Amino acid sequence: FSGIVDSTNRVWIYRLGVLLNGAFVVMILFVGKDLAKYSTLAGFIYGLAQTLYYAAYNVMKCEVIPKAHADRFIVWESVLNRFIKISFPVIIGAIIDVSSYGYTSILVLVIVAIQLLFSFFVKCYKPDGSKFQLFSYIKLMKERGAYKRIKNVYLVALSYGGTAIHTSLVSLLAIYTFKTNLNLGIFTALASLVAVLIVALFKRFTKLGKRIPWLVIFGFLPVAISIVVAIFINKTTFILFSIIMEISACVFSYCFEIQRITILKKSGLYEYIAEHQTMNELCINFVRIVTFCLMLVLGVTLGMLGIKILIGIVSITYPALCLAVSRQERAELRSLETTN
Repeated sequence: FSGIVDSTNRVWIYRLGVLLNGAFVVMILFVGKDLAKYSTLAGFIYGLAQTLYYAAYNVMKCEVIPKAHADRFIVWESVLNRFIKISFPVIIGAIIDVSSYGYTSILVLVIVAIQLLFSFFVKCYKPDGSKFQLFSYIKLMKERGAYKRIKNVYLVALSYGGTAIHTSLVSLLAIYTFKTNLNLGIFTALASLVAVLIVALFKRFTKLGKRIPWLVIFGFLPVAISIVVAIFINKTTFILFSIIMEISACVFSYCFEIQRITILKKSGLYEYIAEHQTMNELCINFVRIVTFCLMLVLGVTLGMLGIKILIGIVSITYPALCLAVSRQERAELRSLETTN
């Protein structure tokens, strides 16, 4: 869809994604426990909604956010995302308990309407002369000497793709550990709250190119806790696992997203934002596909042993992220020193 986004008004593509997201939630509310019967339809609607939403959102974010405010924006985006992640399920659940699915659906539609309303305040236009040309973009990167600089971001994206599955692993472990998913919301909220605080401190007290000791810690803690969980799965190790994984994922997401939305502007390739975001998504989703296929195969064939093996495999993502982000930030620091 990036080609469509690049050749049209990306805000309208974003709005269509918002509408489909709302339709998906309303469908879940009405279908309820019978969702398994409609899983193919639900998967299609959800996949299309996410595709449209993020194909437009990632391009708009890169176009709208100034370089000087990127780090502040990413922190606030993380805070608000996790606040919604904590509060929204609780609010929706409470409303369902005291009213009905119909009233809850009306609330969801109101939220969708608010999202659409705010989208009209976003001024985002196609750059002059912009055409979606992925291979031309790769060639031009090399011609302008920006290939090595931007390539570092894509290496981070490859590693970052492995973090997506940890949410699913936390859900599986919660059900295995507590025999129910009722406690999952509590631990998700706790992990998200701690992660937001750590990211805020990370932004406040660290600087580009001088974060390596902290990156090493956040890169190797997930490996340590994954080994512990693979050997001893109990309530304590599960809670530590969910918190550490969330913190590390948030820290590396912060480092990655800043460079993802600023690197083209720093490299003088502003008109190729859609192509740049496509490259990032290709890298991220290639790894996501591989890891989720592994979860399916290992989970079906080996059960919980397979999940433990997968946890060990996925934990390697974080040392890889540590190396990729450290390399990328050192390169950017050298580039800034040379420019100054």
